[in-house]
Amino acid sequence: MRTIFYNVGHGEAIKIKLEHKIIIRDFGQALSTKKYIGNPRHNLLDIDCLVSYLIKEISQNKSKTYDAIVSHAHEDHYNGFEKMYKMNPKYKFFENSYIPWLPFGLKTKGLNSYLLSLLIILSMSKHSKTRDYARRWLFLAPKMSALSKHIIPVKQGYSEPNWRIQNRFLWPSDKVLTTSSSLLEESFLVNHIDSVLTPISNQFREILSKYFDDEIQGESFSTEDIEHMEALLKDNEARINIIRREETVLFNLLKLELDNHSVVFEIGEEDEKSLFLSDAYNPTVSRIINLNKLNNYHYKFIKTGHHGTRGENALFKQNITAKCLVSCSGPANNRWSGPSLAYNKLLSPSSSKHYCLDWNYIAKWNKIGIYNFSIPKAMVFKI
Repeated sequence: MRTIFYNVGHGEAIKIKLEHKIIIRDFGQALSTKKYIGNPRHNLLDIDCLVSYLIKEISQNKSKTYDAIVSHAHEDHYNGFEKMYKMNPKYKFFENSYIPWLPFGLKTKGLNSYLLSLLIILSMSKHSKTRDYARRWLFLAPKMSALSKHIIPVKQGYSEPNWRIQNRFLWPSDKVLTTSSSLLEESFLVNHIDSVLTPISNQFREILSKYFDDEIQGESFSTEDIEHMEALLKDNEARINIIRREETVLFNLLKLELDNHSVVFEIGEEDEKSLFLSDAYNPTVSRIINLNKLNNYHYKFIKTGHHGTRGENALFKQNITAKCLVSCSGPANNRWSGPSLAYNKLLSPSSSKHYCLDWNYIAKWNKIGIYNFSIPKAMVFKI
């Protein structure tokens, strides 16, 4: 297994190369980096150039198939995928795209179930972070469907056999939401969408109704439908009238928030495993460790949480160590002031290193199976 971390500033673009498969784990950069791109002190990769390169690579590589993982719907983790869609919206670049599972027991399967769940969340919650979660995924999920043959929502305990290497998804939680049955009835949203989403409900329902037909499998949306739905939802704060309910049952039960509901997984054979944290906060990382019984584990490497600023305390308290750490940190003056030096407590033995992309302008390098560059555009780990 070989893992490539591309230097995209305050963002994450990671390629995991397996024997028969290539996985793109997040592909984006959110903060403006125009003043850094082309500057030899940073040597950042322009995301548009990287998108063009990946499109060319996928179209020419006939020996391997590609999968995508979108850990969560923040731009610094997905805007490369969005650019791929805009450049070629009708091409299925990925065999599978993995996105965070939602804890609803709907009968409808696949993307339809996912969108229904998001619309239920959007209609029922009055908490801003939960509504933001639903809106962002309503934008992104149809686009990932357009780029992929299959959309696979993943949760704790899921493993992908087609990767032909030991792997396990550790988060989101596999707990199913249990509340009043009327909340989870598909007819609730379909029959009452006029009163839930106004003034755009009729137009939105007209688009979605095509995909709720039992005779239509509906794994993919048409380009026109995606663009239409995006236009309808774009100015959502002004155009969507959320029902203001007295009860906050949905938010209290789900506590959905993009960072804390992001995908975490491990991959690699025993004693050679790599852990890919996402942007969850320390309390959530603690839950992930306890639920998956990761205590006292030694990883080959860990992709640090939230550009090196989250998760370190939870890992340290549970005695988790690593041969090396990688932080996709961005410029040294970024608003998160990362990465955290506390992450270095996880390094074992003392010869291990913490590698930071574009931190203090030039990354620090040592030989731990790494192909070295003086000022790198990418780090390559050969596991």
